[in-house]
Amino acid sequence: MFMLSHTPNKSYKELTRHLPRLYIKVQKDRSGICNIKNLGGDCGTVHTLASITATNGSSVDLTCEYTVGPGESVYSGFIVWKAKTSGTSDYEIIATFSPPGGGNNSFTTTNSSMNLKDRAELLEVTSIGSDTYRAVMRVLEVQCLDEKEYNCSVTFISTSTGPQPKTAVTFLSVQAPAERPHDIPVPEPRNIEENLKINLSCTANVGKPPGKIKWWRYRDQVNAPVLVAESSEIPVVQPGVCVYNVTFSIQPVVTRDDDQSVWRCSVDNELLAGSPDQDKPHQDTARINVYYKVGVPNVTKIPNASDSKYLVGSSVNLTCIADGNPSPSTIIDKNINKYVWTFNTNPGDNATELSSNNGVLSLNNLQKTDTGTYTCTAFNGFNGKCEIVKFHLGTKIHGLGLGLDRESCPHGGISQSHTKRASEIVQLSSVQASEITSATMAASVDLTFNYTLGPDDSIYDGFIVLQAKKTGTSDYENVATFSPPGSGNNFFTTTESAMILKDRSELMNVTALGLDTFCVVMRVLDVRCSDEKEYRFSVSFLNSNTGPQTKTAFTNLYVKAPAEHPYDIPDPVSRHIEENMILTLTCNANVGKPPGKIKWWRYRDQIDAPVLMAESSEIPAVQPGVCVYNVTFSIQPVVTRDDDQSVWRCSVDNELLAGSPDQDKPNLETAKINVFYKVGIPKITKTPDTPNSQYSVGSSVTLTCKAEGNPSPSTNIDKNINKYVWTFKANPGDNATELSSNNGVLSLNNLQKTDTGTYTCTAFNGFNGKTFNSSYKEQLQIVNKNDFQEFS
Repeated sequence: MFMLSHTPNKSYKELTRHLPRLYIKVQKDRSGICNIKNLGGDCGTVHTLASITATNGSSVDLTCEYTVGPGESVYSGFIVWKAKTSGTSDYEIIATFSPPGGGNNSFTTTNSSMNLKDRAELLEVTSIGSDTYRAVMRVLEVQCLDEKEYNCSVTFISTSTGPQPKTAVTFLSVQAPAERPHDIPVPEPRNIEENLKINLSCTANVGKPPGKIKWWRYRDQVNAPVLVAESSEIPVVQPGVCVYNVTFSIQPVVTRDDDQSVWRCSVDNELLAGSPDQDKPHQDTARINVYYKVGVPNVTKIPNASDSKYLVGSSVNLTCIADGNPSPSTIIDKNINKYVWTFNTNPGDNATELSSNNGVLSLNNLQKTDTGTYTCTAFNGFNGKCEIVKFHLGTKIHGLGLGLDRESCPHGGISQSHTKRASEIVQLSSVQASEITSATMAASVDLTFNYTLGPDDSIYDGFIVLQAKKTGTSDYENVATFSPPGSGNNFFTTTESAMILKDRSELMNVTALGLDTFCVVMRVLDVRCSDEKEYRFSVSFLNSNTGPQTKTAFTNLYVKAPAEHPYDIPDPVSRHIEENMILTLTCNANVGKPPGKIKWWRYRDQIDAPVLMAESSEIPAVQPGVCVYNVTFSIQPVVTRDDDQSVWRCSVDNELLAGSPDQDKPNLETAKINVFYKVGIPKITKTPDTPNSQYSVGSSVTLTCKAEGNPSPSTNIDKNINKYVWTFKANPGDNATELSSNNGVLSLNNLQKTDTGTYTCTAFNGFNGKTFNSSYKEQLQIVNKNDFQEFS
């Protein structure tokens, strides 16, 4: 490549005497000369589009067109694409092109070039008209970091005006489609009642240009969705950024019509087309369960006699159905959700409960004594509340009466007043539990307590209770009730705490530990971090002398979690690392609970044992119910040539991880890092090696030159930069003559006395736009064979 700056003491005419030997695209007729005073007229021009738009992951052509003016030439390497460096007004060269037939196109070693070269190609410069040419850099896989300003520069050379660089600028804008929301939305709270406001939250990357998040409701048995709301937040677009995460939440009030509905979060931007908005990238909730109180029962009679009059000896089936969620006919919590039929002969009589099957009452062989009022009562309950609705049916083997009542829950049902009264009673007997119960996340744990009966004490079914403290309050809610040995069944309640635990826990039968002492256990089979809270054990003792008395004991469940694999493969901040450069390495990891440490290790090439470089000192503050503690730990070592091809490992550890060396605990490694360093002083070996470097006329010798550096002078990359050059001088004041060699190996055959002199090997290497060289000299003396033997 012709560089004016290499020979500053020569005139421009002397320089241009050698121009025909270079690679020239075109040399126009000298009869028309470009006028330097009017460069915008006949002189060369360069043109690009002002802006280009591409989609992330697609391909795009950066096209530069230039026209050569009269008397002008363009030389190899003077057609250049540059990229603007982030945060500055400077550009750095990406690639150089040669005119048609003038040489090769090549990428440079700048940061901008290294970012592109593995996913871009340089097309041959082509003629597109009279003295007009096109240079194209094709980016095969566009990335967001490519979004920046690019500069095409062409230097035109004329004998009258000298070199004249002309430039044109284009800006590459990178777009990206919106993406599927990150997580399946989960309604809050979990136990949803009619007319309750729920919270639905959706987080998604809305792409570039930023789009919108939309919420849709799909009701059961209704095909068409309803658009409930769409986001209004529009993130501020930044160059080189394609991910714009937006969180959009709604708080709809749900009704019984929303029971079993599905709520969809979809995301869209202008790059997504061809399908309805609701079918674009989306996530759905599971079907939501909306609790609502039982309605007025509907009773049907088979056969349906006029005025409800039936003959003696006949039969009738009364079927009671009431709408509610949970349904009175569900098989869950049959003590709460149920139908009950009762009978009164006269209005003032006590009601008699009748045997029925899930709301169906069968009356056979009717007698006059069966005349009276039959009442169906429908029960349901949820979240610690219960509802009752009655339907009265009067039969006579004469007459009909109908009425409707709403009542509070019966004694023994779920009632706030029962718990309050119990807390006011003086405590007797004893309940014991460990102050702290420890468990590991995903393992199992027994929440255990013991109780001892006092003299004349009794305990009834459902009065042995496990409770959980509600987050952020001083209140407790019932999780489960137990029955004494041989007395009945154990049950989970329908509170939020119970719903969270019941599918992964089991209630063990109460067992005797000794005389009047018993053990109660709830076994959590798959511990979660959200289980970490205070639990209260409550036992109500009944004594004929003192009445009911309640005593409690407490345990705090502490949940531990192991440290986890670091999130990302560590990547040095600088890709082009030089000797004695400060390197930044960053590692992000969950250090578990109790929090552990992140450690950085260095593995040098050919050395098995790692070196511990540093360990983190940050200890996150532990919070109840939190098991993920993300820590970022960075180091900035100064690298040397000994670190070339080294690997740096980030490992993470806490007290739950044992049994292997710290460096082998959950870890991620960098790729081998490449450290550039300048070429050192060459070493020369002679074959054969004679005393005093004397060789006889007609003999041969091979001189092998080797020098250490990265890149190596012997590499096949950039042979114009990384190479060995042998030169010869017969006398110190002579001009050096370059000799033909092969990758540092110089073969001298049939030596003559005229070959006596100084042989110099110069090793070259270069990186990051810099070049280095180092030389070593070897004196050879060629003598007559007789003189050589005599000397030997």
